[in-house]
Amino acid sequence: MKFDNIELNDSALTKRLKSYQFKLSLDILGKRISLNLSRSEAAKLTGLTENEYIEIEQGIDLKSSKEKYQSVLAKLNSQSNNLFAKHPEIDLRKNINSLDMRDNGKLVGKENVWTN
Repeated sequence: MKFDNIELNDSALTKRLKSYQFKLSLDILGKRISLNLSRSEAAKLTGLTENEYIEIEQGIDLKSSKEKYQSVLAKLNSQSNNLFAKHPEIDLRKNINSLDMRDNGKLVGKENVWTN
């Protein structure tokens, strides 16, 4: 959904939805969810208090600079990179590529649990 096309009567809400802070907050929220972090964990990781982090994640803090929002996102992104570097076994891309499809679409691997 594009917020730019919504006609709103509330000028404060319109200002918030069209702000760079709100647009970056959506990326921050998405990254936190993809990392399966709580808000408290994300706050610690980014060096913010939990209340500061929540205001950033929800795009409420319209006084903060674009750089602050980008910094929070960069710290979350670096956590994403560190997670896969430290735990390559959770990188599903590698596991998916190692699967083999044979025998009329039945999944075949080291142990063929799909056949009767």
